[in-house]
Amino acid sequence: MTRMGSAGEHAEMPWGIDSLDAPAALGFSPAKSPVRLWKEIVDRLDLSRPELGERVKGGTSSHWSRVIETLLRGHYAVRTGYRLQRTKQSRHAEHPWMLGGWADHVARSAQVELLMCLSVGSSEVALWCDEMPLDIRACALHELVVASAKAIDVMVLLGGRDLQVHRVRVEPRAVGELVAREAAFWECVQARRPPSADIALDSRVLLDLPIERIDNEFLALRSCS
Repeated sequence: MTRMGSAGEHAEMPWGIDSLDAPAALGFSPAKSPVRLWKEIVDRLDLSRPELGERVKGGTSSHWSRVIETLLRGHYAVRTGYRLQRTKQSRHAEHPWMLGGWADHVARSAQVELLMCLSVGSSEVALWCDEMPLDIRACALHELVVASAKAIDVMVLLGGRDLQVHRVRVEPRAVGELVAREAAFWECVQARRPPSADIALDSRVLLDLPIERIDNEFLALRSCS
């Protein structure tokens, strides 16, 4: 996923929890603990520094991820006939520390409002064998909540070979749980108090999300093997 909009636009946004932070804040990131995320946010707040640096710059791998994700968006638009609109980083109306903007807006569709494209390397393909990983579910649900949307399509190219498309629908209980847990994490940020282990979201909340595989609509990019 690549951030939408320009660096200048994001520098004006307050620090908060976006969809890439959500898995760590909720205890589902395979690469970052809630305490590590808390420390990163607190350090930047205390130093009055924007959070852009490391995410905007990226390296060779993130460059090619952006290229592939752009191709996926184009393929999605052609196959569905929907018009995609890049979204700027936004804030939840009631919870301003919840940030969105990593997903495209899907126009002219009565079924889905958002699209999130991912390129997954061969080392992580196994994580997608049975179902969508919990950290990606957390990302998708966070975007749905911030946008007040009902459904998001997650298009992922696995190892450059296999295309999966998952339609994630919002679920009221999951929304309430996610907002409550992220609010608890943000309270720890404001109080400069490390989050405790019980701040994590119950995995069953994400596992129970209504998710539908709609790969058949996008066969042109699927593996032939």
